[in-house]
Amino acid sequence: MKQLLITTILLLAYSINNICIGQTEFAPVGARWLYEKVFYSYTGEEESRSYIEIISKSDTIIDGLSCKKIGIKEILVEEGLEFNETSFLCQKNDSIFRIEKNNKHLLFNFFLNKSDTLYIDTTKYLYYVVDSIYIDTIDLQVLRKQKASLYCGDNTSSFNQIEILERVGPIESLLQSISYLLFPDYECILDVIPSIKFICYSDNLIEYNPNSNILCDSLLTKNKNTSLNTEFFKIYPNPSNGDFFIENLLLSPDPFSIELYSINGMKICATETVIDSYFLFRLPNIPSGIYILRLKSGKLLNFSTLIIR
Repeated sequence: MKQLLITTILLLAYSINNICIGQTEFAPVGARWLYEKVFYSYTGEEESRSYIEIISKSDTIIDGLSCKKIGIKEILVEEGLEFNETSFLCQKNDSIFRIEKNNKHLLFNFFLNKSDTLYIDTTKYLYYVVDSIYIDTIDLQVLRKQKASLYCGDNTSSFNQIEILERVGPIESLLQSISYLLFPDYECILDVIPSIKFICYSDNLIEYNPNSNILCDSLLTKNKNTSLNTEFFKIYPNPSNGDFFIENLLLSPDPFSIELYSINGMKICATETVIDSYFLFRLPNIPSGIYILRLKSGKLLNFSTLIIR
């Protein structure tokens, strides 16, 4: 009995370090990622800010690989502009590739083991080495997480730390490779790649939103730069300089409350009771960016995305 227990413990320890839960579907249709991208000057000052939404739109087959057609939307906050493009993410076993202009680029692999090395783009000498393996549980799904060091070129003293979560991908930015997804012409110099911050991910099984207490779906932009219309409220103009009109569309308007949150879930301001059908909401002096407006009337709850320029 004692020998059986020792054997079980050893097998468990081995399995945690070398666990292979099985091939996971990456980017199921409907999966969404949201990122914040900031360019900094050489003096460290912020030059521009934008938000990037990536959506898995449909299944397809390319060169025998199971692929997802993805839409990439980038909203430039200051300019109030929106850019859209299409790309493809493909899967072979547990390796994820990006296909663009008939070129296939390896991005990452979900089931590497400790000390394994993966060359992401050999022409630019971008690779990562797995430092450790962890197991995480999100919405009852057991997921494998790699902590790794991302290197660029022959200078092994210059590297970034990354975490790659099964199903979600690299937590930092769908890898530094998201920079290749969006900026494929950049040279392999890590310190000139813009800072891209992961905000949240959601699909039909899980929602991963480590830095916010607001639902991921309410953070993801679903509308173009026009009035945001919902079943119960209309908010305009959007984007704006900080003054919004909120129109209550209920047939028998009840008082409603307003709460404004940053994209990271911090409450900025609130108004307890509004009884007007038309209400001018003047925001405090806050930085430009994307914010979440929470409107509640009785049992009705609505989230809207606001863009401040």
